[in-house]
Amino acid sequence: LEGSAKSRINAGVGVLGLAHLMAKKDLKYSTKEGKNFIHELFETHYWHLLKASLKLGKELGNAPWMNKTLWPEGWLPIDTYEKRVDQLVSTGTKRDWENLRSQIISNKGIRNSILVAHMPGESSTIAAGTTNSVYPIRDFDLIKTNETMSLNYVVPQSVKLRDSYEIAWDIPMEDMIDCYAIMQKWTDQAISADLWRK
Repeated sequence: LEGSAKSRINAGVGVLGLAHLMAKKDLKYSTKEGKNFIHELFETHYWHLLKASLKLGKELGNAPWMNKTLWPEGWLPIDTYEKRVDQLVSTGTKRDWENLRSQIISNKGIRNSILVAHMPGESSTIAAGTTNSVYPIRDFDLIKTNETMSLNYVVPQSVKLRDSYEIAWDIPMEDMIDCYAIMQKWTDQAISADLWRK
């Protein structure tokens, strides 16, 4: 296990605070504008991670098992995602992916075998004082517990942004599935994707 971890140098960087950011911009998971925003944000997230991994690959060397991936051939997420996802948004890609592809091919890959995984981020979001990962909020105040503690959690800016937040229970499941599909377009590992039913 240690050998493969060192040979693959997997990253798995996710997003925290999506619901808070969307509330600040008065955007909803269940609207086209919200889905367009998610598409642009997650493209930007992936773009910068990939550029950073390419830079690290040039400086420190690519992952030893890079040859076991498709990166040296110039694979990008835009090559293999489910194309029906594009029907969910009215915005296209914003970055110069072909130029980045050619740089990756020239470097025979990147530093990390994979870059993105979206986990619930429960502990991280408590420490950061933001909302869980890519999830909408479940309520404006909750009691969060783990093996060692219990704390009262209040959603960031819950008074000021009360009308801008979208509660998970009020979002149609189809819209959450659409949002996860858009995120998956820019995710090379996995998403923890919960659904809520009334």
